[in-house]
Amino acid sequence: MSIQFDIAKQIIAETCPNRKLKLENIRLFADIIQPKKYQKGDIILNEGDICNLVLNVIT
Repeated sequence: MSIQFDIAKQIIAETCPNRKLKLENIRLFADIIQPKKYQKGDIILNEGDICNLVLNVIT
């Protein structure tokens, strides 16, 4: 499996711990994940802002 698949499983486990998804649905979700790296000091969310999207998983 790919790193994107592993990340998709991690996101699902953390956001929907009581839900079991079919393997195909996890694969579909993994296909749309686009990894992005940030440099030290980059601001990805301003203080006080609330994120309402799953944008990134830092591993």
